Amino acid sequence: MYKNKKRLAKRLKKQYKNISKKMILIGITGTNGKTTSSFLLYKYFIFNKIPVTLIGSNGIFINDNYEENINTTPGIDIIYDVLKRSYEKNIKYIIMEVSSHAIKQYRIFGLSFKIKAITNITLDHM
Repeated sequence: MYKNKKRLAKRLKKQYKNISKKMILIGITGTNGKTTSSFLLYKYFIFNKIPVTLIGSNGIFINDNYEENINTTPGIDIIYDVLKRSYEKNIKYIIMEVSSHAIKQYRIFGLSFKIKAITNITLDHM
């Protein structure tokens, strides 16, 4: 099952012309604190009038436009769609909550993160 997701990620990376390399992806992972950290960072960008996209538990925010999001980290197909729409709006910064499940399930495979942050890791973390 995960081989198909990895194959899909490779195909989307090629289809979207490796769009994540043209942006500044900020990935935040950890057992606790992903949502708070990513949302505070997002609000910092908004306060300073810097175009930004947030992908996380609270939803997808392309600047101030809200969209519902089911998973902390959506599927790679949704991520690429959000990246494309953000790029078309000249948004350079993407903040993303990255769950351990997303890493294991190749939901971020092939994305080029410029900044990676870990809030904390406990024993129950995958």
